[in-house]
Amino acid sequence: MEKDDGSKGKPDFYVTYNNSGINNKKQMIGKVVIEVKSLVKNTGQKNEKFLKKLEEERKKSNSDFAILVTELEPEKTFFIEKDKNIEYRNIFIVRDQFLELVLDIIHEFIKKKAEVNKLQKVFKDKKIIIEEFEKFKENMLNNSLKHIESNLEIILKKASDISKASKAMQDSINIILNTHLSTVRNKIISYDILKVTNNIEQAQRLQDFTYEEEDPQLELEFKDETQEE
Repeated sequence: MEKDDGSKGKPDFYVTYNNSGINNKKQMIGKVVIEVKSLVKNTGQKNEKFLKKLEEERKKSNSDFAILVTELEPEKTFFIEKDKNIEYRNIFIVRDQFLELVLDIIHEFIKKKAEVNKLQKVFKDKKIIIEEFEKFKENMLNNSLKHIESNLEIILKKASDISKASKAMQDSINIILNTHLSTVRNKIISYDILKVTNNIEQAQRLQDFTYEEEDPQLELEFKDETQEE
């Protein structure tokens, strides 16, 4: 990967892919131009705004592909995206954590392209070879990526549903922790031991009073028995 010299209007990086040529000399088989857009410097901008200029630079530098590594439009949930405009079919729009993956994919395509170029020297019908490769490339870059993006959207929706369910569970937990446990705590705090001891004392006095009323009867019965004798 080569960083650009910083000239105004130039892309940020170029990536070149090489094969060993004659006498083990490096032979360039492909090139990628990379533009990086941060949210800090481009707040409120859309990714599509930069595609035209990036495509022009791709053609000017004879690059096979271009990559827009972007933090823009953070509300969008894509990871790897291609613009619907066929004019930008060789541009990838990616989040930074997927740049390495996209570069690996492009590397594989460029290696296949190098093989196709070799076959052209052997077979007479070059047009058929090129057309087959282009069909393969478009199928992989468009249909496969759409399938991946669709599956990612399904997973993200499920993750969102799980997140909502998790939040509801957390809210219930918070109610139990904050409300119910607070109620228990308050009941413990308001528990009046003096009130209990007062109740015990009242019960004891009532029992003593009952006992005092029963004693004279016992004494009277005892005296009556003595007189009879």
